[in-house]
Amino acid sequence: MLRRVTEVQELLAEFGSGGAGLRDADLSFQEWEGLALDGVDLSGANLSGSRLRGGSFAGSNMLGVHVQEARFEGVGFTGANLELGFFQKCRFEGCDFSGAKLIGASFFLCDLRDCLLKHVEFARGQLLSSCLAGVDFTDSDLAGAVLRESDLEGAVFDRSDLRGADFRKTNFHSARFVGVRAEEALYYGRPPWGEHTTRDRDMESKLVRFDGE
Repeated sequence: MLRRVTEVQELLAEFGSGGAGLRDADLSFQEWEGLALDGVDLSGANLSGSRLRGGSFAGSNMLGVHVQEARFEGVGFTGANLELGFFQKCRFEGCDFSGAKLIGASFFLCDLRDCLLKHVEFARGQLLSSCLAGVDFTDSDLAGAVLRESDLEGAVFDRSDLRGADFRKTNFHSARFVGVRAEEALYYGRPPWGEHTTRDRDMESKLVRFDGE
C-alpha cells in the first residue's frame, strides 16, 4: 500500500540526511502530489514502487537514483542531474526532462511517450525496449546512446548529436531527424536521417551479416 506524503518537510524530517538532503533515502512505495523538491540532493535515493503526481525535481541532484515500477505524472525534471540513474518498468506521463543531465542513465522497459527531453545530455545512456513515441529530443546529445528495440514513432531528434548511437531494431515510423549528426550510428535498413555515408554503409553491411539478432 502506498504511503501518501503531502509536505516536503515531512520527507526531509523523516528521511533527510541533514540539511536539505535526501541522499540515499529509501523513498519506495510513496505517493506524492505536487511536492516541489527543486535543488534537493536525492543522489542514490530509491523511489521504486512510488507514484508521483505533479511536483518538480528541477535542478535536483538525482545522481545514481534507483527506480523500478514507479509512475510519474506531470513531474518536472528540468535541469536535474540524473547521471547513472537506473529506471526499470517506469511510466512517465507528460514529464519534462528539458536540460537534464542523463549521461550514462539507463531506462529499461519504460514508457516515456510524449515527454520532453530537449537539450538533454544523454551520451552513453540507454533507452532499451522502451516506448519513446512522440518524445522531443531536439538539440540533445545522444552520442553513443543505445536505443535498441524501442518505439520511436513520431519522435523528434532535430539538431541532435546521434554519433555512434545504436538504433537497431527500433521503430522509426514518422520520426524526424532534421540537421542531426549521425556518423557511425548503428541501424538496420535505410537511415532515417538521410543518405548513407560510405562508413555507414559499410557498418550496416557488417551488422546485417554478423549481428544475427
